Amino acid sequence: MCLLMHLTVAVPLLVSALPIPRLTCDCVYKGQIFAHGLLGLMLTVWPSCLLAWTVEGDFHELHSFMQSYVGVFHLAIAASIFYHGPGKQGRSFIFARLLSAFFCLFTRLFAAYHLSEKSTRGLLISAEEETSDERLTALCAETTRYAEGKTSPYLMNALYADAAMAFCYALFHFAFPQNILKLVIKPSLDLDSHHYMWCRVFGALWLTPAVGSLIAVHAPPAFQLTHLLQRLVVQVGIFVLHVYGHWIINVFSPNHITAFMIAGFFMSFHISTFYRYKKAFAAEPKSNISARVEIKKMR
Repeated sequence: MCLLMHLTVAVPLLVSALPIPRLTCDCVYKGQIFAHGLLGLMLTVWPSCLLAWTVEGDFHELHSFMQSYVGVFHLAIAASIFYHGPGKQGRSFIFARLLSAFFCLFTRLFAAYHLSEKSTRGLLISAEEETSDERLTALCAETTRYAEGKTSPYLMNALYADAAMAFCYALFHFAFPQNILKLVIKPSLDLDSHHYMWCRVFGALWLTPAVGSLIAVHAPPAFQLTHLLQRLVVQVGIFVLHVYGHWIINVFSPNHITAFMIAGFFMSFHISTFYRYKKAFAAEPKSNISARVEIKKMR
């Protein structure tokens, strides 16, 4: 059953990443949504189905709860792909996900090596080239946006602030998992290598919004909205998990209240930023269409 669930998630992701000639853009789009959505749901709702075999002894509540934080990121990626719609995604945003995926893979391999004393070799990833027409269209849309004065200092500063916070989250969770978990988890709960691994994976996933927010400052409006939607889903999910862990399953110590307040502030910040962006760029699709028409006339 565990192997079947892994294959169900892995096959759509691999097929969508490989340059298969007969594979349509719509199939790639649906495959990515299905894979990320299913993986996010399983890590959030039923984590023992995937990873109980990686824990020796009892797979207790804290193991499941920590994996839920990772599942939130996959649900956010699925939501952002769905919101963006079929078609090419920005290579810069794909690079941000690739960077997080690399550190997640490194973390898991390091944990496996540490526990089993066996080394593992990595993967080779290839990417498709973006056509000159798509680059020209994106550049035209960005130029139109700047010419019409739609970029405000608040929105740019919000993305820079988000990138700074995300880098801090990534650094602290990846570099100091023992310190963070011992500070916020109840002393009565025993921590093991599995917990530290998932804390590092959580930190590695923060590289996606960190790099993505820096890139989004100069990205076309459609990509900015997609990125901000992903950030909003992540922050709402993390805040809900903080509430669930503190008051429902009661795994956090009183020190966790600081992290809870930061998560709440960060969530309200992203709600405000997303809706301000959405309002500011409400008419952007029309300008994108006119930009494409002008490009065709130039030919």
